[in-house]
Amino acid sequence: MKVIQTRLYLDIVCHTEKLNGINNRFFFIIIVLGVGIPIVISYLIYKWIKKKGFDKILRIFALTPILIVGYFVYGAIYPSSNFYKTDFNEVTNMEFPNSGIIKYKTASYPDHFGDYTSSFLAVFEQADIKKIESQLKISGFKEK
Repeated sequence: MKVIQTRLYLDIVCHTEKLNGINNRFFFIIIVLGVGIPIVISYLIYKWIKKKGFDKILRIFALTPILIVGYFVYGAIYPSSNFYKTDFNEVTNMEFPNSGIIKYKTASYPDHFGDYTSSFLAVFEQADIKKIESQLKISGFKEK
């Protein structure tokens, strides 16, 4: 199986409706509550465990709500490979080839208008590269 490395570099910009002041405030409130509530819950769990006199090692369970929120925040800042495969599908209207391996990926965080850019570097088999190139030309993409 001959594998070559090529740069299939897609810059994807997704647009949403412009947010007005009310939506910006609502978004800010949701973020504050999404982070603030788990911190308060963690604090209350910690106080309850301490009050009941449980073993000190059990106080680590108080961190559970913060760790759960941290997991989702990490996933939003550093998306998985599936995020990029989905973007590939949305832009090209083609499924990401099974032979494709994403070597490098980066994405910007959405701005206040909801726009973001995602880019990735993938390695494909030669047959898949030719198929992708021909499908992109048929779809109206132009090589720069």
